[in-house]
Amino acid sequence: MKSISRQYVWWPCIDKDLEKYVSTCTKCQVNRNKPAETPLSMWEYPKEPWSRVHIDFMGPYMGKSFFIIVDSYTKWIDAVIMNSITAECTIEVLRRVFATHGIPKVLVSDNGPTYTSTQFKEFTVHNGIKQLFSAPFKPSSNGLAERAVQTVKHGLAKMAEGSLHTKLSRFLFKYRITPHSTTGVPPCEALTGRMLHSPLSMVHPSLNDRVMQKQELQKHYSDRHSQVREFNVINEVFVENYAKGDRWLPRVVHLREGSKMYDVKMTVESCDDM
Repeated sequence: MKSISRQYVWWPCIDKDLEKYVSTCTKCQVNRNKPAETPLSMWEYPKEPWSRVHIDFMGPYMGKSFFIIVDSYTKWIDAVIMNSITAECTIEVLRRVFATHGIPKVLVSDNGPTYTSTQFKEFTVHNGIKQLFSAPFKPSSNGLAERAVQTVKHGLAKMAEGSLHTKLSRFLFKYRITPHSTTGVPPCEALTGRMLHSPLSMVHPSLNDRVMQKQELQKHYSDRHSQVREFNVINEVFVENYAKGDRWLPRVVHLREGSKMYDVKMTVESCDDM
């Protein structure tokens, strides 16, 4: 007997029909796996410091709530221990921070009741601040604030001694003088244009400190063979002559113009000689 060979014909249109059916089936869509993440969308990098600020609440952590403020340009972080996270208390904190750094153009937050309250909206409108909200249940859309929250948490956890306020102050100081991984510049220098003085400054002196040290050393060696001389108005003195004639000429101090500079005029005797 001969075996019967069977040939199967595959119709491409069946795939499309199945895909179309599944895409329109409610049960299929409800029970399917979560779709892949969409491509990452990046916030536009600001053109100047303190133009777009991100805010978020942290906690309860170590028994307290914290208000986190981070500048998107410099990565400067402010963290304030809060007794209450009401709109009124939050606005008071922002007023103090804005009094130091200025009012930002854009304020980014989540959709929490504090930020969506009428009082908070009035505050932003009154100060000309554009308020932007992250997507609900999508904290990554306010990723800068989320990262700042994690940074503060990890920083506080590493602080071994002192009260909570002391730990927070020490962490913020160390964070602000440390070059940021993204900008390559310490947040304090990016925001204020200068480095904060710290024990590290004594290990690595600034350019100004090095120049002053060199000048002091130079003065020390130069002054070993020097003599202090001071004159008053109407004192009679001899002035070195750099022109032809006698090397030293008698003069009278007419005016003192600096620590070592004097205006002199000819004495009566020298006028008679001429």
